[in-house]
Amino acid sequence: MVRDDGSHVAGRSLQRRLRIGTQALVVAGVVALRPEIATGTASSVRSLLRVLGLIAGWVLLTWLARRHVRQRVLRMAVVGVAGASVLSLTVLPYFRTEHVDDPLGAVAGSPAPPALGSPSPAPSPSAPATTPSVPSGPQRLGSGPIRGLAGHRGSGQGALYRLDDGRLLVRLEDFDVSHVPSPVVYLVPGVERRRPGGVKLGGLRGSEGNQNFAVPVGADVSGPQTILVWCEAFAVPVAAATATA
Repeated sequence: MVRDDGSHVAGRSLQRRLRIGTQALVVAGVVALRPEIATGTASSVRSLLRVLGLIAGWVLLTWLARRHVRQRVLRMAVVGVAGASVLSLTVLPYFRTEHVDDPLGAVAGSPAPPALGSPSPAPSPSAPATTPSVPSGPQRLGSGPIRGLAGHRGSGQGALYRLDDGRLLVRLEDFDVSHVPSPVVYLVPGVERRRPGGVKLGGLRGSEGNQNFAVPVGADVSGPQTILVWCEAFAVPVAAATATA
């Protein structure tokens, strides 16, 4: 009986080591394919704490399942669903590619600003007819190359435009950035900013292509502006471009 008990303990120990080794190989493979996962996590204390919190929560759930769920199949299902949920929120976005292609000048849900001043009087019948002015098209106020941050991928151009009706828009042109969880775009006053501030423009709908963002009326865009792509899920910068004239 002693020999059988020793063999059983040795077998469980071997299974545990194999399981840990397999998990370590999977993590190493994911990091090798997407190194920005590791570099982004290590780029800030807040990001590292969030990742450690997720890991601790999953380990705690696994421990509770093994202690209180006696059916092995149900226990494996609980642990598996929890692990898959964490992976889908944190890791799988890095392996997706989504293309977006907004035409220049198209900004959904952005009304034209109200007209300023009193309306001009109607021309008298004797006044000569005037040819209406032809819109000159969007005017580029500044632009700069997109560069990846914290080990993330980043390329393309970030630009600030003024439309014919006076509205302002930020446009990411021919961009290609790492697909991260919960990416958002900020317009931050200053050069090469790496932290959110200024104006939050909205979520990034894809990881490549062309996308427009309406700038709120009244936003101060004088001077250099950093167009910052930010990962809200882990509070790390993804990419940025400084728009200068």
